[in-house]
Amino acid sequence: MRGAGALAAAAITVVTWGQGPPRRVNTFDLAFPEGRGEIEWLSQSTFRFARAWREALQPRLPASVKAVPISVQESGEGYRFETRYLTVVVDRDGGAVRIDNAHGARLAEWRLSGAGERAVLEAPVAAGERLYGLGARTGPNLELGAAGAVTTRRPFLLSSSGYAEYYPIGGEYRFDLGGERRTTVLPGGTVAVFFYFGPSPNEVFEEHLRVAGRIEPFGAAELEVREPARAAQSRGSWETLRARVRALLTGSLSAELVPEFDLTPFAGAGEELEARAAQLASLMPVLRAPAGVRGFQGLRRRLRPYLLSYTKDARDRGCPVLRPLLISYDGDAEAVRQNDEFMLGDELLVAPVLAAGGSADVYFPRGIWTELWGGEVYQGQQRVRVRAPAGSPPMFVLNGTIVPLEAEDASAPLELHYFPGQAAEFFLYEEGSEEISQLHAGPADEVLRLEIESVAGRVYEWAIHRAGKCRKVEGGGAKYARAAGRGQLAPGRWWADAATGTLRIRVAARAGGDEVVNVALAARRR
Repeated sequence: MRGAGALAAAAITVVTWGQGPPRRVNTFDLAFPEGRGEIEWLSQSTFRFARAWREALQPRLPASVKAVPISVQESGEGYRFETRYLTVVVDRDGGAVRIDNAHGARLAEWRLSGAGERAVLEAPVAAGERLYGLGARTGPNLELGAAGAVTTRRPFLLSSSGYAEYYPIGGEYRFDLGGERRTTVLPGGTVAVFFYFGPSPNEVFEEHLRVAGRIEPFGAAELEVREPARAAQSRGSWETLRARVRALLTGSLSAELVPEFDLTPFAGAGEELEARAAQLASLMPVLRAPAGVRGFQGLRRRLRPYLLSYTKDARDRGCPVLRPLLISYDGDAEAVRQNDEFMLGDELLVAPVLAAGGSADVYFPRGIWTELWGGEVYQGQQRVRVRAPAGSPPMFVLNGTIVPLEAEDASAPLELHYFPGQAAEFFLYEEGSEEISQLHAGPADEVLRLEIESVAGRVYEWAIHRAGKCRKVEGGGAKYARAAGRGQLAPGRWWADAATGTLRIRVAARAGGDEVVNVALAARRR
């Protein structure tokens, strides 16, 4: 993350004409012919701008006590601020703000006005620019271009040009969108807006975390099924389920970090619909359901370590647990258009079943994808119709990643599923200690190096998918023995499942230790 802390030791260059704008830590006071303003830099890629015409600006404590490196110039035309990533020019009359990236490309150009109790910010929409966010919506498009006018109390606006705007003053905002210009009508007579430059969506979310603050800790207790928020007003339908998925995706694009699903409308809505809704709900960190609804317990339990690790990630980095494809694959035009599938964390692609019949059309972004439960392999950048496995929506793992799962047998060790192709790592959240165990896997010719830096003392079971023929396994200076079957697996033993091509290795990890296992594989035919 490109924050102020990493750059605090750098020199600050301030070049001024006249006296220059007064500075308080990273905040610069701006005087206009009518009213006043200020700009505060949180980092070299994030700033807050405020503008008032008649009322005084509310005093604020500095967001950071560390100086951000900024070059400042003042002339008769206005104020110019330059950092490593941005150039911001504020006109002398306070009526316009222009924001460019380090290459001189225009990111945004605000026109500001205030009359009485209303303040307005207008900006052109660049050719090809797509806008997202402003709260959860159920319409068919994730993009805001077709939304027209949007009234919201969640004023987080994400742009495909690599930035986001966030309006911190509470109240109801109106955004007029869909043309070559966009207009924001703010509650009250003051403009206050944060500008985050990523340029990737995940970097934007990290910057927003600095402003919004961390969410509360999320542990196993929070994963427990909760009571419905309210009684269902109407019976759910397949269209209701599709709308709920779109609401989850647009919520994530509005910086809602931990998704929530209420199964109440789908209770008694028909066996197939209720089952598919329950399978989707099992993936959500917050799940509400009336008593008696079933169909999510087994899958939810197996995904527990994965979900807890990503709620920890959301708390620490500000990235949503559930991610529309455009967040992770914003350079893939087809991925950007998908409104009915999503990434759960970085590793899992989910294509929920949203119509009767038990199948789904899946678009696979670039990479190689393996079906989590059945092992079928799909090449990226193609669309395939797939059948859903029993008890789960279609879920696919990006090759070159690690996915931790609880075993089917709740008494068996934690499973670390590795899908070779590239080196991989996973940061496993250890509840209670608030610490992270680090998992690493990397291929080198015919050798796989598996490493566990475990905070907790426990037994793990590596599951290496499509590993090829295993010649030997060594770890801790000793050779691992080959087990006759999976039932004979124990720490220091390995077993190859001929039916699935999965290699399983049991490792006893010491608390605070570093357990390395090397797997020698037979040479593959060229």
